[in-house]
Amino acid sequence: MAQRREPGVLVLARELSSSIEKHVEEREYSPTYLISEIGAKLSRVLVGGILDQIENRGSEEDPFYTARIIDPNGDFYYLQAGQYNPEGAAALSQLEIGVPVLCVGKVRARTPEDSERTYVSVQPESIRAVSMDEVNHWAIKACDGLIKRITANKAFDEGDEALKKTNLSHREKDGLELSKRFYPTISVDSYAALLFDCLTRLVDGDAKVPETKTFTGEFEPASDPTEKEITEVKKKNENE
Repeated sequence: MAQRREPGVLVLARELSSSIEKHVEEREYSPTYLISEIGAKLSRVLVGGILDQIENRGSEEDPFYTARIIDPNGDFYYLQAGQYNPEGAAALSQLEIGVPVLCVGKVRARTPEDSERTYVSVQPESIRAVSMDEVNHWAIKACDGLIKRITANKAFDEGDEALKKTNLSHREKDGLELSKRFYPTISVDSYAALLFDCLTRLVDGDAKVPETKTFTGEFEPASDPTEKEITEVKKKNENE
C-alpha cells in the first residue's frame, strides 16, 4: 500500500516558529508532526516570502545550506538543506538573495541537550523564485487558514455544538485537541493580532523586507491580492 503524502499546510512564520510540541500517531509510517499553539498539525508546509539570506556552511563537495525567508509580516522561517535532501540543497544553491520564493518542505524541531530552547526549521523539498503577486496570494490563503484556527479555538471554548458548526476536518479537529493538551494557557488573541498585522501590511502594500542584522546562520528564538480580497478576509475574522 502506497504511503499517503502529507499535504503542505500554509502557515505564517510566527505560528510555525512557536510550534515546539511533537506528536507521532499510533500507525505505521506516521510522520512526526509539530502541533502549533492554535491547532495546526504540521509535517509538510508551504511557506512563502523573501529569501533574505543564504549560506553554505559545509563544503563544495558536501554542501550544507542554511537560509532565512522573511514572510509578509516580517517574521522569519529558517531553512536547512544538506546531504539528506540534496534536491532542496541544489535548488537553494541556484537562488539569489532578495528574490520572492515559495517553498515546500518538512518541518523539524530540535532541542539541544544543553538548552531548553527548541529551534524550528524547514527542510526544503522544493523551492522556487516567484513573483510578489504569488507570495501575496499565498499570504492571503495562509491568513484564511489562520482565521479558521482562531475561530475553532473560540468555538472549542463554547462547547461541542459551537465546535460542530466550524465543520473542521478530522485532521483539523485532531490538531485543535492536541494543541489544547500541549498549550493549555495560550492566548488566542495574540494570533488574532498577528492576523490583523499581516493583513494590514498586505492592504497597505507594506509586505516588504525589513532592515535586519547580518544573518549568521544561527536560529533566533522561537497576483497581488486585491484590496477587496483582503477586506473580505478581515470582515470574516471580525464576524466570527
